[in-house]
Amino acid sequence: MNLQLYRKIDFYLGRLVLIPLTILNKLVIAFRKPVTKPHRIALLKFLGIGSIVMAYPAYRSLRKSYPDAKIDIITFENNRQLFEMLKMGDAIHTIRAESLLDFMVDFPGLAATLALKRYDACVDLEFFSRFSQIVSFFTLAPQKIGFHLNEINRGDLLTNKVNYNCRIHTSETYMRLVEEIGIVEGDGYDPAKRSTKRLEIEEGLFPKIKPSEHILKKIKNWCSSYASGYKLIIINSCGAISQLNSWEPKSYIALCNMLIEKFRNVCIIFTGTKKDRKRIDGITDNVHEKTKVINAAGETTLRELIELIAAADMLITVDSGPGHLASLTGTKTIVLMGPDAPHVNAPIGKNITPIYLGLSCSPCITPFNGKQSNCVNNICMKKITPTDVFNAAERMLKG
Repeated sequence: MNLQLYRKIDFYLGRLVLIPLTILNKLVIAFRKPVTKPHRIALLKFLGIGSIVMAYPAYRSLRKSYPDAKIDIITFENNRQLFEMLKMGDAIHTIRAESLLDFMVDFPGLAATLALKRYDACVDLEFFSRFSQIVSFFTLAPQKIGFHLNEINRGDLLTNKVNYNCRIHTSETYMRLVEEIGIVEGDGYDPAKRSTKRLEIEEGLFPKIKPSEHILKKIKNWCSSYASGYKLIIINSCGAISQLNSWEPKSYIALCNMLIEKFRNVCIIFTGTKKDRKRIDGITDNVHEKTKVINAAGETTLRELIELIAAADMLITVDSGPGHLASLTGTKTIVLMGPDAPHVNAPIGKNITPIYLGLSCSPCITPFNGKQSNCVNNICMKKITPTDVFNAAERMLKG
């Protein structure tokens, strides 16, 4: 099921379904009173690899505050591997979303499973999704926590409504949700010292993923000349949410030529999905030294992608999931940002360098508009030059 179809179902059908659920939820609250110390907590997160990574600090603080509680993750099946790698959740309950049929077949079973768990609290980590609110009803939790905005109708299931703040980093907005349950101080986060900048996290917060022998062999197969002393640079040119955060093919071609000219012993690997292969071929086929640029789109699993980033000297990416996966590796990373703002959604980590021009029209995609914009000319990305990116890469690789 593609993202556009999901959004349409969420907008039209979701609002109708929430009407009776809002009424039924009043009965749930009447018969189940909130507890001071929850023993079973449900965390709902369905969309966005990057958002899952940014939610990890909140999960870690919640786990530290309630070490004996059962904290379950409710998500789409294709997110399971990432949650498992992050070791998030005592149990992971999923629903398939590859097709509308899979979705409809799985939903009744998921709803029944959640209802039987009798959760004490449910935290909805989606911004303004109606589907996640529908799922939250079936947890039968007397305490339901989530983001609220008067202009967006998500029913009236929430017992703890948290205003979404677009001026702080997403990882901190998730912290504010779990504050409603109660978290202990520490983990690099002090509620009394909130900042409009990215959440500063102490070293070692995220589990660090190391490259396996399997991925090192795969790199060698892709780039036969790759050896000790070579620079390995990964480039992700694919944006999952919007085409507005794409960079022009000619810019990638120019950047690759600059990198190869500067670092003679270099291997550049482009990543992406199978549907991206043809577009990336148009880039790799036009680089001067084609043997040093590899199109690996569609050839990695999620774990392999993270390990590939971990093995690299640098990741260069548009604003999408792989940039946030770099938080799990410590790899030096450049993130090209335009439609979204770094202070809200840049990946977490001291080795992350966003390139953002801050034009008057940026940012134009936010949770308020469903990460969609009527912009037809993404000058915020086009005005980022290959020289801008090359200079940043050269500084970081020398450092």
